[in-house]
Amino acid sequence: MRTLKIGSSLFSLLVLLSNAFGQEHSSTGRAGPGLEGIDKVLQETVQKHKIAGASLAISKDGRLVFAKGYGWANIAEKTPVEPRTLFNVASCTKPFTGVAILKLVEAGKLKLDDKAFRIVKSIKPPPGVKVDPRYYEITVRQLLHHASGLPRDGKHKRDAAAIADFISENMRDPLEFDPGTKSVYSNLGFLLLREVVKAAAGEDYESYTIQHVLTPAGIKDMRLDTKETGYFPKEAHRYVGSERKELPGGTKNQIKGDGCWIASPIDFVKFLTALEGTRGKPLLTKASYREMLAPLPSLPSKDKHNGLGWDSVIAEKEGKYLYEKNGGIAGIATYMEHLPSNVDYAVFFNTSADKEDSEKPDGANAWRKELIEAIRKQEHWPKIDLFEKF
Repeated sequence: MRTLKIGSSLFSLLVLLSNAFGQEHSSTGRAGPGLEGIDKVLQETVQKHKIAGASLAISKDGRLVFAKGYGWANIAEKTPVEPRTLFNVASCTKPFTGVAILKLVEAGKLKLDDKAFRIVKSIKPPPGVKVDPRYYEITVRQLLHHASGLPRDGKHKRDAAAIADFISENMRDPLEFDPGTKSVYSNLGFLLLREVVKAAAGEDYESYTIQHVLTPAGIKDMRLDTKETGYFPKEAHRYVGSERKELPGGTKNQIKGDGCWIASPIDFVKFLTALEGTRGKPLLTKASYREMLAPLPSLPSKDKHNGLGWDSVIAEKEGKYLYEKNGGIAGIATYMEHLPSNVDYAVFFNTSADKEDSEKPDGANAWRKELIEAIRKQEHWPKIDLFEKF
């Protein structure tokens, strides 16, 4: 009997381990008929690269046709990624800042060619610093195109500094180039844009963006990641590397007010469809939409170029566009894209590669490459709409 008991226990353990292994890359949510190939690509990507969890949402002509989660939002608690699971979206925050600025332009509260430091008059260089006069020539438009001359992240960091104080400290250094002469990615420039929104709107960046960008787009769950440590309810935990080391979450040691948005891919698809106007009233006027996707006048481009908060814009015939944005921090890789065929999608991973350089073969760009190709090649889309379900 004793031998039988041990054997039964061993058998039960093997069953549990088998079930756990089988559920490692299970999925939640729903995909419309005919999209099995896209589903398979993402499942294989998660398995191949040992990604903790992922989430994908796709719409066609304003209809949500794909909303699925894969793997774990929290490995320790075996919490699966759901279609509505929230992720820190990293630099995919920037297009929301761009649209907030455009809403202020539509309201007559600022102009894209206004000088940024003339709007945010409270930000001044530290006492005794002879500031580079080119700072006062930087326009809002140049900031949105990463063409301000500001460095990527800033060299002078003060612990627990507010955004305004952080920018002030970095006015110790001259600009890296004349504003408008080239485009070099700058997170610091987009922090300054948050202060522009605050000054022009007369309220904080988060409140204004929620009221004038997110709510009109039907987005209810997005908010800035303002926790110093830990995670919000329904937020995916973050992991690094194939060993999936868990990170503590939160914004400890970051600049106050520097938190990124947390959102689901479904929220992003709502945003994208609101921009194109395929799901109700467009979020922007036609003039603002064209402005969002136009190149910087001083840096014309016949091919692809930056938009206002977008990494890459490609103009197509008859006013159609392709535009996209990616984001990444430790434990997060995010991407969203609008195709000229009115296909919008967003894919989020709650894992980052061992090496943060996303251009490496094991980085986020490689993870999403096959998925992007599969979505762009998809010719037939189901006539369903999952927005009511999710």
